[in-house]
Amino acid sequence: MNKNQWSLSHTSAVFNLSSPGILSKWLSDYNAKGIVGLEPERQAEPMKNKPRVISNKSSEEMSDEELRNDIEYLRTEHAVLKK
Repeated sequence: MNKNQWSLSHTSAVFNLSSPGILSKWLSDYNAKGIVGLEPERQAEPMKNKPRVISNKSSEEMSDEELRNDIEYLRTEHAVLKK
């Protein structure tokens, strides 16, 4: 980009990037930290809790909070399975 004096927009088009914003972020990371700034960030460690089991109570026996917790758990599980 610097060698050919290309703009961010032109450079991102040449390298088929989705937007010049990505290139701008890479450029600022490189200017701030050098080549180390372009390395991928480390992923967070997965949680090591035991898997949660949904309550065996009927919905009439459960409190509002227990129902909300089960719904939240099921929504999260559904989202993970969709991915």
